[in-house]
Amino acid sequence: MGGSRCADSGFPADEDWVEYKVGAPSDKKYFIDVKTLSFGIDGVVRYTLLVQTDQGAKNISYEGMRCASSERRIYAFGRSDKSWSKARNNQWVRISGGSNNHHVDLFTTLFCRNGAVPFRNDDDLRRALRTGEPQLWLR
Repeated sequence: MGGSRCADSGFPADEDWVEYKVGAPSDKKYFIDVKTLSFGIDGVVRYTLLVQTDQGAKNISYEGMRCASSERRIYAFGRSDKSWSKARNNQWVRISGGSNNHHVDLFTTLFCRNGAVPFRNDDDLRRALRTGEPQLWLR
């Protein structure tokens, strides 16, 4: 899978998911796998995302986000058998939507500030996500 570290590192383990809050309260919870969270030399933040409803339905995707162009891309989807399926439509698309859109929140709150990645390295980003301290991005 082009640009996809998810296939290399296997399927996310339960202990690697870190929850993050999105906008207004909703019936969904959002998690990022800290082991796949990385910033590439191509300027793309890559991560595995889990969206889970209160009823237990799960959607897992391996994605990329370009801060400089405000775009996102889905590389692959996780299957229930813990394998990956390449996304049929894996084109870059503009990030837009309301304040409760999880991609908008990822872009503005976690990964990008003013079109740039506001962290020095992958470890700083992972530490900030784990501790829930977004101010670490501002250092």
